[in-house]
Amino acid sequence: KEAGVKRFVLMSTIMAIGPQGRRNAPMTEKTIPRPNEPYGESKLLAERFLTERGKDDGIDVIILRPPVIYGEGMSEHSSAMRTFESVRKGIMPMPYRGRHTFNMLYIGNLASAITTASLSGVGVSGTFHVNEGPYTLHQVIAAISSEMGLRKGYVRIPGPILLLTALASEAALAEAAAAAS
Repeated sequence: KEAGVKRFVLMSTIMAIGPQGRRNAPMTEKTIPRPNEPYGESKLLAERFLTERGKDDGIDVIILRPPVIYGEGMSEHSSAMRTFESVRKGIMPMPYRGRHTFNMLYIGNLASAITTASLSGVGVSGTFHVNEGPYTLHQVIAAISSEMGLRKGYVRIPGPILLLTALASEAALAEAAAAAS
């Protein structure tokens, strides 16, 4: 405030509200936040703090909540890059027949959203979900496969096998953690 700041744009994350979206009821700015891990919880706390501080100090606070971001410059460790690599190798699991939904956002569209938020009119404050979708996993894999010139970039895994694999992985991780301590 003392420095003459009139607007603060916070880059938050969709994780601030937790994994709640469904195809027939996608997440919106009105979805009640229920983050389920520390990263999302810390982002939600930052959102709430800055919103209140902005009201107290007369500063516009714009909160952007992007989902998974893809495009140029993706880290090889990002969830988007791991998805692209799995599709390229033809080993992308498709649980629930690919009906699971989520949002993605192209990095160029995120840059446009940041610019728009930064240059918006005086008196604009709020929380905005910046995304494309929702898409089903099947739609995403089909689009990636098509762009890569692949016929099919996934493997169907029956639900019970996927569940057993997940349980075995959790047991192995717990055993490794116990052995390490």
